[in-house]
Amino acid sequence: MESSHSHSPPYEVYLVVDNARSQALTRAWDRFDDPSVAAVDLYFRASTDVALVAVHLQHGRDRGRWIGHVVASGVAVIDPARMGDGDRRAFFATYLQSYEVVARGCTGLAGAMTALRSHAAKPNARGTGPSPAIRDVPTPATRPRLGSEPEPPALPPIPAAGRGAATRSTTLGMGALKRPATDGEGSASTRAPTVEYRGRDTEPLPPPPLGQPTRASGTGEPAVSAEREPGPSVAVRFLRGGTWSHARLRSLSARGAYLVTGAPPRLHDEVHVALELGELSAVVRGSVYHVTTARDAVETGSSGFAVRFPTDPGPMRDRLLDLLQRARADGVVIKPPPSRTSVRFPVRWPVELRGARGSHGDALDVSLGGLFIRGQAPLGADLVTAVVPIDVGDPPIELKARVARAITNADATIRGLTAGYGLEIVDMSEGDRVRWSRFLARVERRAARTVLVGAAPRRLEAIARALTDAGYAVTSSADAGALVRLADGPQLPDVAVIDDSLLEQGVSAAWLEQMFTQRQVPCITVRGDATRARLVVDRLLAVAAS
Repeated sequence: MESSHSHSPPYEVYLVVDNARSQALTRAWDRFDDPSVAAVDLYFRASTDVALVAVHLQHGRDRGRWIGHVVASGVAVIDPARMGDGDRRAFFATYLQSYEVVARGCTGLAGAMTALRSHAAKPNARGTGPSPAIRDVPTPATRPRLGSEPEPPALPPIPAAGRGAATRSTTLGMGALKRPATDGEGSASTRAPTVEYRGRDTEPLPPPPLGQPTRASGTGEPAVSAEREPGPSVAVRFLRGGTWSHARLRSLSARGAYLVTGAPPRLHDEVHVALELGELSAVVRGSVYHVTTARDAVETGSSGFAVRFPTDPGPMRDRLLDLLQRARADGVVIKPPPSRTSVRFPVRWPVELRGARGSHGDALDVSLGGLFIRGQAPLGADLVTAVVPIDVGDPPIELKARVARAITNADATIRGLTAGYGLEIVDMSEGDRVRWSRFLARVERRAARTVLVGAAPRRLEAIARALTDAGYAVTSSADAGALVRLADGPQLPDVAVIDDSLLEQGVSAAWLEQMFTQRQVPCITVRGDATRARLVVDRLLAVAAS
């Protein structure tokens, strides 16, 4: 019997491609071409470098599998069929009209993106639609500390996100199509809607990767999706070990968030996420259900993790919903972080700068292409020579770099960051390049590991700092009872480091080691030597393995 879908028109979805010119060249689009794809149209807005790829899909069971494959690869999908009537009309009548038609009827996605490459190469090629502007949002002169959040009380204090109007490039944007924004040229344009992709004709999808738009269907909960226009922003941090770490938002809704960071937590970990918008702040604890590692960043453009927030009523959720409602009212949108294949790993590593004004500083992150150094940028030099010690006993690496960006003290105060400057590596010997890659591989392995440290207060900071500076996620305590509670929790560390000074509290070293051994957590005992503690942990966790 002939299928009821045999004469039905193809099903149409739209892929949202940020950094479209670059992705047309670097992403392997032909892997999405299969019999499910009937035809492809391509729309492009040059002012924002965003492409909408209209994919006409054949009806059938494979359609859901194809959509799941695309979403899992990190490409956002808009499904007009799942919008409300008003949103759908606005999408076709206003939003889609702001894009230039580049190609119609292509036989596959690879062909459509080839057409975009040719179009972008033409002189004066530009989209016909202007880019939406984000209206200014008044921000109080004094921004409250996220640390004032009373729940949960056991969290370490969170640094203030800064004072004055936020200028962080991470921005948020709501998916409501019913309220068009006004762009700089006075014409109306509308942001793309957000749609959670899950339906009866799709198979269960993997956790949303970078850039997947989400919306709590039928709940009335606000959601936030990816866009590229500048505007007000939400500051975000997450608790890594015992330290609040900076991250960048890729998506945010009442049900969860995706954070971009070089050192994501482990799958299934419970993590605290701190959010701030204007005078509003929220600290939400959620479960990590998807991790994009540094190695995955070669294909996805960045590493990070997805966290699912609890839906139980309570003060924590109320604060989150208040913040999202404010974001919706202020027209805040998320601007995706720049695509990177060279992930930055958090450290605090000594660096010597040589020259007429030689100095020493700490690198706060390192990557294959450079490093960010805390302090004032060197003046009057196109290139600087940096000497970076690698490991105990190994000669340091010498590299030449240029100052690619700088964060002044004023910018750091406004944006809640650390003042410093980014160095882009422009030259090093081949031997040093190999050793630099191996050094980064060791830092990457440390970044994926958690360490529990127990010591008396006089030694605790030094041991924990030595491990944190090298890249480990470290939780520490000078209280033996707290160590026991952590050992009984669901998130066991990869290794426990116990300094013999903790035994002054009357705790038996054998008992502590037995407690961790029963939970299959390796335990080592040290005697105040922080450097040796790090070397022993490195060996135990095979950090130096190639």
